[in-house]
Amino acid sequence: MLDKTDNRNKVMVALLPTTTEWANTELPHLTLVFAGDTEHLPPTVHNELIKAALTIAIESAPITIKVVGSAVFGQEEKVDVFLMDKPPELMAMRAVVEPWDTGEFPVYKPHVTIGEIGSMSFFMPEFLTFDHIVVTWGEDRQTYPLGWDNFA
Repeated sequence: MLDKTDNRNKVMVALLPTTTEWANTELPHLTLVFAGDTEHLPPTVHNELIKAALTIAIESAPITIKVVGSAVFGQEEKVDVFLMDKPPELMAMRAVVEPWDTGEFPVYKPHVTIGEIGSMSFFMPEFLTFDHIVVTWGEDRQTYPLGWDNFA
């Protein structure tokens, strides 16, 4: 898969899809929050984001969300994305991690990163299901399944 974006220092919390045949990136994801770069954040933020992700994982079931379109996001590093609907369950997940938002959008725009610009295939799914949440801290990834049953 192609993915020329340098994410070595990036910090985010995102949902991971159950299928990825439509993606052309190492880590297709629906961003819940982009928190910035590791060099600008104290290590305590990593622990706080993991706690928030675990809260979401325990309190949330896997979620299926409607794909409502496609677009190109980014200023310097452009990427193809699927634009996603905003069901209440997704917005509740977002609210848990929103305090760490340092993203470029003043209003949350749920989207799934597909890959670098021009990597979008002709296939756009009608819905995507997400069953895991991930916290990335540079190259470190902590992934948790969604749903209390996975923790009981």
